[in-house]
Amino acid sequence: MSRSRSIALLAGTWLLLTAGTACRYAIPHDRVIPNITEVPFFNLGITDRPAEIRIPIPPSSEVRYLIVDNPHVNTLQVDFQNRPEQFHTGDYFPFTQRPIPHRLFVVPVKASASPDTANLSLAKSGENLSFHIRLLDTNQWQAFRDKDNSLSGIVMGFYLFLFLFSVFIVLIVRSRKSVILAGFVLFTSAWMVNDAGIFFQHLWPENPELHNRSRGIFSSLNMFAFGLYVYQDIHRQMAWGLSRVTQALIGYLAIKFLFLLLVRAMELPDGFKQFTLLFNGIAFTIIFGWYIVNILYRLKDYREAVFEALGILVISVYSFLLSLRELGISPAPIPGMHGYDVFLFHALQSLFIGLQVFVIERNKQIRNAKDMLDFKLDQERRLGEKLLLAEETEKKRIARDIHDEIGSIFVSLKYMVLSFRERFTEPAVRESLEKIQHLADTGIRKQYGIIDDLLLQPDEGKSLRSILQEKADLLADTTPLHIIIQYEADEKRISPFQKTQMHRILSELMANTIKHARAHEIEIALRTDEAIHIRYADDGIGFHTSPDRKGMGLLNIRHRLEFMRGTMAQETASAGTHFIIRIPFEHESSN
Repeated sequence: MSRSRSIALLAGTWLLLTAGTACRYAIPHDRVIPNITEVPFFNLGITDRPAEIRIPIPPSSEVRYLIVDNPHVNTLQVDFQNRPEQFHTGDYFPFTQRPIPHRLFVVPVKASASPDTANLSLAKSGENLSFHIRLLDTNQWQAFRDKDNSLSGIVMGFYLFLFLFSVFIVLIVRSRKSVILAGFVLFTSAWMVNDAGIFFQHLWPENPELHNRSRGIFSSLNMFAFGLYVYQDIHRQMAWGLSRVTQALIGYLAIKFLFLLLVRAMELPDGFKQFTLLFNGIAFTIIFGWYIVNILYRLKDYREAVFEALGILVISVYSFLLSLRELGISPAPIPGMHGYDVFLFHALQSLFIGLQVFVIERNKQIRNAKDMLDFKLDQERRLGEKLLLAEETEKKRIARDIHDEIGSIFVSLKYMVLSFRERFTEPAVRESLEKIQHLADTGIRKQYGIIDDLLLQPDEGKSLRSILQEKADLLADTTPLHIIIQYEADEKRISPFQKTQMHRILSELMANTIKHARAHEIEIALRTDEAIHIRYADDGIGFHTSPDRKGMGLLNIRHRLEFMRGTMAQETASAGTHFIIRIPFEHESSN
């Protein structure tokens, strides 16, 4: 078993045991809070009965406000020991029945000169019950309300901006994945704003059934879109089995979504709701814990998707912490955020997604620039090939004209001299005629040398190997050079154009060796694998050129290599000159 799989399995086992011990049913629900200014955050886990809380109310000359900081308590009953007021509210009741219209439950406590005790009964119908209770005076309540309203506006504005940003990403990236990301942001925004109780307050205040059903629907759609987003690309880089876990998550959330559409949440038995919430909490804790372990362990493997992986990591951490909170394991919400702490996670996630889009767009621009450069280079190469072909055609024409015109003149001159030698017997005349005949022979030899140079290309039907060997044999007969040819090339992969250029390049190198190197041996090695490789070496005195002045022979060679996208490395020393040449095949150079 691989290391990453072992770590993921151990982490999942630990999370399962921890989550199992955290789901407490036999907890003390009857609780007296001795000092309201020191009330902690309560997280009772998945409950099976109402929680009874008794809060001492000190005497005061002004109205105070008792705040239950959880907008999703199903039923909340408040009465007092020494006064007749009673309040019965909750998200199972229309929003308009609340004593003070606010997304949280706010109960006014009238001024009294004598101490009292508030009795609170909070029920969550088999769901997680967590809350924070505050008792604020008028000034504190106004400051709390202003801060909460400002925070609500900031959060809703942020989610609107985040959705518009995701639409902008869709317009830039234009992929299915970006559309799924926009859907994920939209459903997350709806889930968060609705979970804060804002939709219940402003959109359907008279419909508690829609409020309770919409929470599960939005959360299911949110996690469904998250699963689809992860499954698009990044799952291929994750640990074994995680892609299948993601598939199972997508399938489960799809079934849950359909179930919530068809069944009234208020009519579900508490036992069934406890079981499903317990299953959700444990499963999500394991799944998102697995995401966290895997991404942290393999972060270096994501390469270009590193910011995307960090964005998924942030949401996985939040979902992991939320699942622990649902199971009754704190961490408590961030102080002062009033349920909006997820806003911070999504701000961090949007930063990473924005960086990922920047990386994608930058890489796209780099690829486009590279494609444009490759296109221009390919156009130049094709133009160079045409110029070289035109050069070969013109050389053939010149060679033909030399052979037909100048060659015939030299031949005619030679035979005229031979005929004159038969007519004249004077030694001086015959000596002059022999000189003219010698000049004619020299002209004929020079003519054929020029023609051979102009027509320097592989003959049709001959292999490059045989042509190089003929060249080597000819030089061995006319020079003291010993030429060794190691030929391991597949000529079927070499185009006629490349054969011609390779022949000219090697001929140019051999000519340089003969003229300048004072060499005794030349070694030519030619092979093919992913490209054409040529190694040319001689044992001469070396070939030196100044940086500002290069021989026409080498310039001509480099010019030909440029058109074939080839490269040449040169090593010159007292032991001789070595050239290493690489030429891509035509299909490679055209890509």
